[in-house]
Order: sequence, then C-alpha cells, then structure tokens
Amino acid sequence: MVFDYSPAPVPGTAVDLRPVYGPFIGGEFRTSGGTAAVGNPATGAVLTEVVQADSADVDAAVDAASAALSGGWGSAPGRDRARHLYLLASLLAERSPELALLETLDSGTPIRQCRGTSLPLAAETCFYYAGWADKLRHARRQDAPDGAEPRPMGVVALLVADPVPLPTLIRKIAAALACG
Repeated sequence: MVFDYSPAPVPGTAVDLRPVYGPFIGGEFRTSGGTAAVGNPATGAVLTEVVQADSADVDAAVDAASAALSGGWGSAPGRDRARHLYLLASLLAERSPELALLETLDSGTPIRQCRGTSLPLAAETCFYYAGWADKLRHARRQDAPDGAEPRPMGVVALLVADPVPLPTLIRKIAAALACG
C-alpha cells in the first residue's frame, strides 16, 4: 500500500516564524554556534533555522537553571508552582490553533491529530501536574528522618528526540516544574 501525504491544509504563513531561533537561556535567545535548517516534513521547505548549542550554552543553561532554583522557584510554595502550571495549561488551550499548526509543520503530525489529541493532551498534562504541585510536601519517604519533606535537589536535564511531540515535551517539563 502507498499513501500519498500532502501538506497541512492551513497555510504555513498563518504563523510568524523568526528566520533563526537560538537556545533560550536566562530569558534571552542565544546565537552562539552554527545553524541547522528545520524543514516541513510534508514539503521539505525550510521553515526556519535553529542555532546548534555548544558546551558554553549547556553551561549557561545549567547556571541559569541553578539561579532560578536558588532564586525562588525551588523554594516557591506548591500552590505558586501550581498556579504557573494552570496558567501554562490555559495558554496551551487558548493558543491551540496556532500551536497545532506549528506542531504539524515541525513534526509532520496530521493537523487533525494535533488539534484533537496533542494539544488537549498537553494542556491536560499541565493541569494534572499542577494538581500535584501543592500535595508533594505531604509525601514522605519511608526511610527519611522524622519531619523530612521532599525538596528540589538541583537542575534537571530533559533529553528528547528531534522532533519531539509536544505532549512528550510537556510531560517532562510539567513534572519537573511541579516538583520545584
């Protein structure tokens, strides 16, 4: 059997893409290394380019994450982390038409699947982990000393394939954010 696939039925110009995206570290995009083209799997057309991160970018990302951890996120009450995750879920739902198109253009996943499954699942995942964020302080390890509560231990590196489906990425990010 041979299936003939066609581009998404929504024009790629429905979203604004920058010509180049770099790693987003410490609140800004970095432009440190060479670039690689990101193509539309259905047409092969180049959508944008991404900067290839180097070891300095990794070090900067770890430093920025460590600063965020010690600067408030790691000690933020669970209810505050939950509030941010609820907001992320709401934004995913609100911007789902645009995000579904981006997901289709990036991964080749059919637009109908992105709209009907991927985006709702990503939003539901944020809601799920937001619900846990304020309950984790009640968890106790059986071998922990009396009064010991779970606490953030440090920076987490999330490794994903390219292109990564949005629900997979959100599942990793939301769990880490909920835990602090």
